[in-house]
Amino acid sequence: MAPTQEIAGFTVFLPIDTDEPDRIPLAPRLATLYGKRLGFLSNTKDNVDHLFADIETHLQSAYAIHSVVHRRKAHFAVQAPRAMLEELHQQCDAVIVAAGA
Repeated sequence: MAPTQEIAGFTVFLPIDTDEPDRIPLAPRLATLYGKRLGFLSNTKDNVDHLFADIETHLQSAYAIHSVVHRRKAHFAVQAPRAMLEELHQQCDAVIVAAGA
C-alpha cells in the first residue's frame, strides 16, 4: 500500500515507490567502439530516431561499427521488456538509450 500523510485533516496518498530498486552493476567500459556491435534502444519520444540516425552515422564513420541493432519500447512511460533487454545484451557490445525532445 502506498504511504500516506495527514494534511489539513485529509489522508493523502503519496505517489512514491517504497520498494527497493534492483541494483544492477555498471557494465565494464569498452576500450574502443572500433568493430563493435552497437545497439540503440528508443523510448519512442519525438525526434529520437533523428538523434539516433545522426549518432549512428558519426560512430559508423569514426569507428567502423560491425553491426547495429535498433529496438523500440512500446511507450516512453513503460520499461523495456526483459526479453528485449536480454536480446540487446546478447547481440551488442554497447547500447545507447536516449530520449528525443
